[in-house]
Amino acid sequence: MTRETGPWPGIDAHRGPEPVTVPLDTPVGGRGAVMLWVRLEQPIVNGPGVEAENETILELTGLAKLNIWWNAAYAGIDWKTEAGPDISVEVPGLPGPQWLHLCYTWDAAAGRSQGYINGTPVTIPGTQADSWDAPDVAEITVHASRWAVADLVVADRCLRRADVLDAVPGIYRGALDALLGAKELGPLQPDQWRGDLLFEYALAKPDEVDGWRMEGTGAVEFHDGWMRMKSTSPDAPPGHGHLVHWCDRDVPADFLLEFEVRILTDDGLNIIFFCAKGRDGRDLLDPSLDKRSGVFNQYTIGDIDCYHTSYFAGSGRTTTNLRKNHGFQLVATGPVGIRAGDRAVHRVALLKTGGDIRLGVDGCCILDWHDAGDHYGPVLGNGKIGLRQMKPTVAEYRNLRVSQIIRKSAAENV
Repeated sequence: MTRETGPWPGIDAHRGPEPVTVPLDTPVGGRGAVMLWVRLEQPIVNGPGVEAENETILELTGLAKLNIWWNAAYAGIDWKTEAGPDISVEVPGLPGPQWLHLCYTWDAAAGRSQGYINGTPVTIPGTQADSWDAPDVAEITVHASRWAVADLVVADRCLRRADVLDAVPGIYRGALDALLGAKELGPLQPDQWRGDLLFEYALAKPDEVDGWRMEGTGAVEFHDGWMRMKSTSPDAPPGHGHLVHWCDRDVPADFLLEFEVRILTDDGLNIIFFCAKGRDGRDLLDPSLDKRSGVFNQYTIGDIDCYHTSYFAGSGRTTTNLRKNHGFQLVATGPVGIRAGDRAVHRVALLKTGGDIRLGVDGCCILDWHDAGDHYGPVLGNGKIGLRQMKPTVAEYRNLRVSQIIRKSAAENV
């Protein structure tokens, strides 16, 4: 391997055309940690025409591999284990040239694992899994042909976050928080944007949604002023049993969508589809479009264009994601709006003005992205909105309203 300048003075980096296997001073197995720096020599981006690639950075044979990968839809960093839980981060891309500090630590008997990028946790702290068997490994193989690797540390104990932060200088700490969905985005106050009402649904009784279309194995019930949605096939095979409920009215290119929601289960995912039309401009509910049955790729790589964003995510997920379709392209991430186990009533607001898209929950902005209309294709305009749930989720909705946009000053809101 050749020697190069590392992430800060006094730290050398190494690069070589062939993998190098080195013995460990102390074997790792049931408990352990791996820390290292990786230099990305150029930006990694997703988007139309991007070829899929997957690069292994290092591996503990029989225990885990660390990979960086990308394709047209998104990029990611994976800690893939043989028997335990994987730690995966999905982002629109990765900046370069730049050094990244990566750390993965685990306690197999306790069912705990965590990953850190530049000191930021990438799964919800305290997330538990089932215990797993982890073999003792006495050597590590490093692949450093594409990117330089520096300051590799392998420990036979589970590290605390404080231990990780000690290895990350201040100039690097939190540098990727915006990409990782860990950056606070400030307030989103709908009353500053709410203009004339275009349409509304109280969602209190069945006849209000007579014109709506349910796709997939979904059912609706009405009680106490709420519309409850759930799957009638929660035990369906993978990929099936999900549902999308489409509103029968179009929203304009610029709009404010608001509704209240209450999540009654811990697992699954809630999504809003918006600006949805057939790829050739046909109405989303046109019967000449391909039949849709709740299977996700019918909406993401089928014959429609749309944006979609999550606002509730179960199973320890740490990000709210915004994607642009056709193509399932991840374009922005932010903090999760509603976490698993939260049974409170929440106010969701989705604001689109031109290419600016913002999503808020209870007055806090959790997504803020500008679609420039170039890299991911033209900015999408008017179209349908749809409420999607994965099959484990039961949720209730009320007071859905769509308004025109009028930017108001603070004085006008007093």
